[in-house]
Amino acid sequence: MPQIAKGVTDLMCANLKPASSLACGAGLYLVSAKSGRKSWFVRYSHADGTRGKVLIGYYPAMSLAEARLVAEKTHESAFKGEEIVGYMLKKRRAKDTRTEQEQRIEREKAEAIANSFAVVSEAWLKYKKLSWDAATAQRAADAVRQYLQPAIGDMDMRTLRSKDVSGPLQDIFAKVPATAAKCRQYLQGIVSYCILHGIRDDDSLLNLRGVFPKNKNERHHPAITAPAAFGRLWLAIRGYGGSHTVRAALMFCAWTALRPGALVETTWAEYDDDSAMFIIPGSRMKMGFDHLVPLPRQALDMLEELRQYRDDSGYVFPAVARQGRAHIHRDSLSKALREELGFRGQHVTHGFRASFRTLARERLGGDVDVLERQLAHVSGDRVRKAYDRAAFIDKRREVAQQWADWLDEQAAIAKGGNVKPLREAV
Repeated sequence: MPQIAKGVTDLMCANLKPASSLACGAGLYLVSAKSGRKSWFVRYSHADGTRGKVLIGYYPAMSLAEARLVAEKTHESAFKGEEIVGYMLKKRRAKDTRTEQEQRIEREKAEAIANSFAVVSEAWLKYKKLSWDAATAQRAADAVRQYLQPAIGDMDMRTLRSKDVSGPLQDIFAKVPATAAKCRQYLQGIVSYCILHGIRDDDSLLNLRGVFPKNKNERHHPAITAPAAFGRLWLAIRGYGGSHTVRAALMFCAWTALRPGALVETTWAEYDDDSAMFIIPGSRMKMGFDHLVPLPRQALDMLEELRQYRDDSGYVFPAVARQGRAHIHRDSLSKALREELGFRGQHVTHGFRASFRTLARERLGGDVDVLERQLAHVSGDRVRKAYDRAAFIDKRREVAQQWADWLDEQAAIAKGGNVKPLREAV
């Protein structure tokens, strides 16, 4: 048998520099690649004189002493004419020792993960981001990641059925009804995406009609439109003892009649101090045009209070907790109205728009066109839309102040006393 060199030590192996090798005797040598990875090799000879070389392991996972033992066994196998089993062959055979059933189960698991709702929904969000504006894409991502993925993320889109998602959707509806409707819409979009990409069969759409309970007397967003009842709502919001940011956002929903999704994304850069208004860019508006929002005196006072909560996010209504976004979520406003202020089924954040449209018309005699512009409802051709972007701004400013004053009057009536400044009423 070959003699084993005695002069090589583990310290020499450890200090071996990249792009060099170290002969350790008996055909064993250590090779250090340029990357610094060190590999053990053995040169051996068969009884008939033919020679070979084999990788037996890596240093330091295999020590010098272990490498010498393996080298000795390799020489014995070669001399006896036995098969030389190196490191890579051992690794392949270890993998192949799994039964055919185990390998099939492993493949099926991998395919199920690749076709799971969690994985496919992310691909869908990436695809839709190409055609959606940034705000729409973010809202969809929030709903999918916060509500749908935790509930059905592990489900296989190849076999998903309507019954599999009805329960999770109903659970979401019980917490955030408005968001649940969007989640259903997004889910149907993801299913269609799967059909187009061959993940599902062409006739495998989901039937989700009737998945949410309906109030036969309710066709629109719940909204309070009776003066006395709205006075009680406004009084409750003014006295809300929860998050100051949530309270302020609710009040701005009423003052401005902005859609909740647009309101919570308002930034300080969109506030124009000289004209005392928000200038919401068209990229964030449903109709695609810039929207000018004149602010009443009460809203300007509230903005001064909000400045003390201003952070690096740049949002007027920053997130009050770790919500996965920099601004407050509109669902936080819905939850406050529904669960903390006790207006479940009576009024939602989107309902402020209907309240403004009805009450400002009936009680303040607001001009219909002015109120429609305040709601960002613009009709007609593009030229008219561009003009209407700034139309009636003086009248809208006047209506906005009348509306804010009227809200405080109704709160005072509901309280049974005189109108008090906002700061004193809190």
